[in-house]
Amino acid sequence: MRLRLLFIFCVLIAAVALGWVFSRASRDDGPAKVSVWAENIDDLEQCCRIKSAKASLYDAYAATARREKKANAMCLFQALAASERIHEANCAEALRLLGGQYTPSLRRTADTTGTTARQVARAIVVERQLHDREAGEMIRRAMEKHNRYAARILTWTAASDLKHLILLEHYQSNAGHFPPDRGYAVCPHCGNTFDTAYCDPYCPFCMTADEEFVRYL
Repeated sequence: MRLRLLFIFCVLIAAVALGWVFSRASRDDGPAKVSVWAENIDDLEQCCRIKSAKASLYDAYAATARREKKANAMCLFQALAASERIHEANCAEALRLLGGQYTPSLRRTADTTGTTARQVARAIVVERQLHDREAGEMIRRAMEKHNRYAARILTWTAASDLKHLILLEHYQSNAGHFPPDRGYAVCPHCGNTFDTAYCDPYCPFCMTADEEFVRYL
């Protein structure tokens, strides 16, 4: 009799345990929680894609300048492409650390029509549009969330966009008047770009020493 009661008791315990496991497995926990960094993650992903597209564009423009034997323009576009890839990598790493995931899109074939002069003018339009559009809002949203890391990365990209615009406009105004050894340097850490005639002893954005800069001459 005692063995029968013990058996029944064990069966009841097992049934209750199975019921609890089933209810936990089938329970609807409601909508997934939204990350506190959701806006910053979206901004960083958008920045990654913009930077990827610009790097591809500047690679194509550098190839045009090479064909036209425009050495300074070729070096400028090579430096800009390298800078954009550094920004893309920095934004992707920030996105990952905040819990997001960036999957690079396939490189699109850029519009390579026109001469180097026309492509410089087109690049200036692109940089003006992007600098005026959303960079400030992205930085503001990061600061509102007290996310200094994302704000710093986005500030680097915005400041470099402005530097790129200045370098492109300077080239447009002085094309054909650059000495043969004039080129450009890129900070490998933050993507800041320099005219080698005015290269700082260290990067003012991230304090990287100038001997680490990658030069395009």
